[in-house]
Amino acid sequence: MPKVTSIIVAIDFSEPSLEALRQAETLAWEMKAELVVFHAIPNLVRANPLFPHQNIEDVFQLPAIMDRATQAVEEVIETHLSKGLFNVRIVVDTGWPDTALLRKAEEIDANLIVVGSRGYTGLKHVLLGSVAERVIRYAHCPVLVARPAPKHGKILAATDFSDPAWPAVEMASEITKLRNADLTVMHSLGAKATTLSWAATPFGGGPIVPDEKSIQEARAAAHHLIETSLERFATTASIVVTDGLAQDEIVRQATVLSAELVVLGNQGRSAIQRIALGGVAETVARTAPCSVLVVRLTP
Repeated sequence: MPKVTSIIVAIDFSEPSLEALRQAETLAWEMKAELVVFHAIPNLVRANPLFPHQNIEDVFQLPAIMDRATQAVEEVIETHLSKGLFNVRIVVDTGWPDTALLRKAEEIDANLIVVGSRGYTGLKHVLLGSVAERVIRYAHCPVLVARPAPKHGKILAATDFSDPAWPAVEMASEITKLRNADLTVMHSLGAKATTLSWAATPFGGGPIVPDEKSIQEARAAAHHLIETSLERFATTASIVVTDGLAQDEIVRQATVLSAELVVLGNQGRSAIQRIALGGVAETVARTAPCSVLVVRLTP
């Protein structure tokens, strides 16, 4: 797992973005990384064929708007960050919040992006803002979706034993050591019959559920694989193997543990993989009761 040397956090002055700022500061302090505080100003310069002089006025207004935005970000940093973090810089740019953030993160070669769970921009989802959702889907590096949660020193890492899952377990292990926290690593077998499979019964289908012996053998094998990986990362952790659907079990386990952070992996950076994310990572980021760190496997 590459060392985290640059963290970029997006703020829009909403409370969720301020929580993201606080958590980004904690990570920057723990990892001795640079913290880049980013704010995107919506693109005010639009084509106006009926009143072309308005385009010129917008262009002249933009520098003053950017100056005011920079000053506002400085005030937020002064108010919400401790005085102990010195490697902080401000970046203000124009554009849609998600695309501007993703562009800037790649431009500065950030190793970690931090966003709030919701913000003022765009339509709000019930539990995850559309900006955060798109950043998770298209980012070139790990993304932390920050939510306030009790700091009980509990971190949950989820693995499905695929290649993208191991960097997530490794990163969870590193954060656990930095915080002197307790790590739990879990795997879900997905062995229980789903509601959909039961619904198929009248049409000749039916639930496919492994027998109890097979489930016990799968549990033992998963437990052994996790133990082996923990030895490789020179860390200790509690191990949990469950039977249900991964996204449901991860959220449930995070709730039971009162976890402050969930860490899980995601696929690589090809266009098809980015678009097709959905699934477990995005569902957990949308519904978890705490912050979620989605770690991307990079080439």
